[in-house]
Amino acid sequence: IWQLKTSNTHAWLTSITFQADGQQGWAAGDGGTILKTLDGGKSWQRQTSGTQTWLNSITFQADGQQGWAAGDGGTILNSIDGGKSWQAQLSGTQANLLNIMFNADDGQRGWATGNGGTILRTMDGGKSWQQQTSNTQAWLNSITFQTDGRRGWVAGEGGTIMRTMDSGESWQEQTSNTRAPLTSITSHTDGQRGWVAGWGGTILKTIDGFFA
Repeated sequence: IWQLKTSNTHAWLTSITFQADGQQGWAAGDGGTILKTLDGGKSWQRQTSGTQTWLNSITFQADGQQGWAAGDGGTILNSIDGGKSWQAQLSGTQANLLNIMFNADDGQRGWATGNGGTILRTMDGGKSWQQQTSNTQAWLNSITFQTDGRRGWVAGEGGTIMRTMDSGESWQEQTSNTRAPLTSITSHTDGQRGWVAGWGGTILKTIDGFFA
């Protein structure tokens, strides 16, 4: 059973994330909208993002203090106080960033993906971002990494799935057997099992670490 909650906004919300306790969470969307809840979504308060840009992705570390949001025009925002304040980071790109993630262990290693085959990486919590060579011009909608920060995968338009074994220094295209736009990818902690979702009811699964 799903219950509709009052968000106190009419913005298009594109991303949501929650802490392990299921109480503290954030949502982001158009017009620079960032919302926060402390009661499991019963009530939401708008945070000041400092931008009117469309935000496509939001993520927080387990401490509930350090977080990032990414959006159009190369926008990357960082908070170190649970979202009370947000500061812009220099991404070095004007691409629309569609997904952002950080390794859970240190909050230093992170990646963002976007249109035109854009993949960005940071090793210092977002103080600096470097563009990686993806060898594709596809819109890359989703990225996932193992906790070792070396093995990762991205998924995007035209059935694109790409893999890296070296933290994104190089990327190799995988055979997805579909041309459907792929919107979300996730991998199990064993590094072998993975799932991808996309348009037209597409769901893909691998059990061999995305090697096939």
